Amino acid sequence: MRYVFCMGLVVSWLVAGASAEDYIPLSTAVQVRTNIGGGERSVADMAALALTKGLDAVVFTEPDVHRVSYGVPFLRNLLPFSYEREGLFSNEATGEFMSQIVRAAEANPQLVLIDGVESRPFYYWGAFGDGPWPLHQWDKRLAAVGLGDVEAYRELPVSGGRGLWQWSGLSLLMLWPLCGLGYALIARSHWLVFRLAIGVVSLLCLIDNAPYKVPLWDPYKGDLGPAPFQHYIDYVSEGGGLALWLPTDARAAERQMQLWGGRLDVKVPPAGALHELLKTYDYTAFAGLHTGRATEAEPGHQWDQILVQYLRGARQRPVWVFGSADYEGGEGLDQVLTVFLVRERSRAGLFEALQRGRMYAVQGGSLRLSLPSFVARSAREQAEAGETLESSGSVEVSAQIATVSGAPTQVRARLVRSGKVLQQFQGTTPLAIRHVDEELGAGQKAYYRLLVQSADSKLVSNPIFAEGAAR
Repeated sequence: MRYVFCMGLVVSWLVAGASAEDYIPLSTAVQVRTNIGGGERSVADMAALALTKGLDAVVFTEPDVHRVSYGVPFLRNLLPFSYEREGLFSNEATGEFMSQIVRAAEANPQLVLIDGVESRPFYYWGAFGDGPWPLHQWDKRLAAVGLGDVEAYRELPVSGGRGLWQWSGLSLLMLWPLCGLGYALIARSHWLVFRLAIGVVSLLCLIDNAPYKVPLWDPYKGDLGPAPFQHYIDYVSEGGGLALWLPTDARAAERQMQLWGGRLDVKVPPAGALHELLKTYDYTAFAGLHTGRATEAEPGHQWDQILVQYLRGARQRPVWVFGSADYEGGEGLDQVLTVFLVRERSRAGLFEALQRGRMYAVQGGSLRLSLPSFVARSAREQAEAGETLESSGSVEVSAQIATVSGAPTQVRARLVRSGKVLQQFQGTTPLAIRHVDEELGAGQKAYYRLLVQSADSKLVSNPIFAEGAAR
């Protein structure tokens, strides 16, 4: 038989010991908010909580601006109806946020702390009719991680942020109210009341247009497709940061918010499937595991479609998966973690592992799963998650599955090859699995990834890529 199923501690030790390099695993909570942006704890308190939970790192994603606004036509800025929660930009707290991270890192050198912000780059208003007013795409969020500079975060192109506004040739057109003011002052032969009305309206419009910059987009022109999100991703990448797609829960019910002191009802339809994963490029990773109903990493779903795009050359780089803590308070900081395999226990080490996909996502309680080893081998070389190997024959994929506590538990593992389940395994941890793939021909490309589940834990690995060489 080509397929071999192995159980036992001896084989598990052999699989783990064959790793090409010994990495340091960092259990990390990604997407954590503090009291600066509406959470319950300060940065220092979050660091202390992380240590009590046995974590090694925290990636903060503080909300930058959490504001919905509808402005009256021609006076969009002077007469807006708004809903707003705390955020870095509204509190003018970006600098303080960065300073708190630096101080907490100095006070807790055993922890790796990474700066980041959570953004809602774009939303748009639906048609106004009976019932609450629909607000679309409000729940589609991205994170900018590791920009490391206050001004770089402040200039993010997001709705409600100053980075959305730019100087352009159209800025001159925004001075049109000067014509009305000139008429009101010069045309003395016309009725005084008419001139005064023109003058007042022109003056209000002139004030409303200040500071005479043009927005990259606004919420009044309907769905703009993936363009606003792609612009955000490009800005983050050019600034040396990493862009992450944050989770939406397809099961989330329609929500409502109130503008204008509760006198204007607004409904937020469920975000549904995150189709922008397929329509945007050059972001680093997405939340494939979170506390909601995460389906994007299921075989054949969005993530596999993205990875197949990469195999076919339609993308310059693959997209990785991470686990989203989506934490702002309570005791669930360690409910969903990302385990990074780093070369050094530092900010740079974690950042490098995130860039290269050397991590896996895990969700669970007392018997949380772990992945001590996941490798692919050919006669020429071997590779781990995020890496590519070349093969002129078969590819052997092996893994060791365990629990963090070491206690045994029943698991089901699915080995996925290029979007399809290649083989399923069942057994009790510690469990070693092995599969020999002899179907990789010359010039072919494939990838392998793992999905593991127990009674109270889930694990999603990142892929290993393989290329068939000439034989």
